[in-house]
Amino acid sequence: MDWLILLVLLPMVLVPTVLIWGFAGCAAVYGVHHIDPPAQPINLSAIPVISTQTGSAIQLTWENQAAFPVVIERAEDGGEFVRLKDASGNDLEVSGETFTDEGLDGGAIFIYQLFASSGGYLSDHPSDPASAQTFKTAFLEANVVANMEQPGTGGFTIVQIINNSLLAASGALKSLSLRGPTSGNLTLNKIYISNVAAIGDPYDSDVPPMLVVSDFVVNNDTVAAVPANMFFLDQTRPLLVAFDVNLTNGTMRNCMLTGGGVMSYAAGVTVPGQAVNQAGLQDRPSGYGPAAALYLIHKIEVA
Repeated sequence: MDWLILLVLLPMVLVPTVLIWGFAGCAAVYGVHHIDPPAQPINLSAIPVISTQTGSAIQLTWENQAAFPVVIERAEDGGEFVRLKDASGNDLEVSGETFTDEGLDGGAIFIYQLFASSGGYLSDHPSDPASAQTFKTAFLEANVVANMEQPGTGGFTIVQIINNSLLAASGALKSLSLRGPTSGNLTLNKIYISNVAAIGDPYDSDVPPMLVVSDFVVNNDTVAAVPANMFFLDQTRPLLVAFDVNLTNGTMRNCMLTGGGVMSYAAGVTVPGQAVNQAGLQDRPSGYGPAAALYLIHKIEVA
């Protein structure tokens, strides 16, 4: 009789218990395992870009398959992937579909992959990788110690020369980064680039200078990059860059360059109220004088 009662009661106790613990177990597993992770980003691309900061930069673009931020992993060529961190040391999460990675070594190859992030969970798989080689910093003026301005000095030409001993790399010129004044703006009618002539006055060009850009404005408290892709910078030769300063908007930085190897020459107006516009000349007439405190070029990048 006792065995009969036990056989009747056992299913009534055991089955609910198994069901209860089974569902509880599933709930526990569900609680620690994200069963629906976000889909990984797609179409990741990486390109080197001009950087106005110290170091080089790469710009990433991608497509999100849903509105999730991403975490970024980066590897230098031949190295392991390392996750980018924010200022607090946490994984950097980037919303949107673009990011610029600054402060990188120049002339190096970097590889990237992305994970979508949702509530602390990452996509099961990263994006396809993308890589790019950074531009090289050929020149960076880091020794400016004074910061004064020369307002209202429009209508003249500046020739700035960088000695080849300060040029750290040869290559296709990607940018001339110019630093603007601390107040007001600087407008340049023309910017030309060339190499210094082997003989003659130091502000003379060996060939007719190449026009880089016209009517270029450098705003106050900014560094503006001028692309110059057609010029090959040879670090064995002094570089010459000539600027025609706008007649009415010529606020200039007046900073003594303490590093040596950088020299500026200036020619004032030949007729009161008229600009010189001699930047594009190969053989410039006399009238230039040393102007070492006039500072324009901040950084040069090549590829």
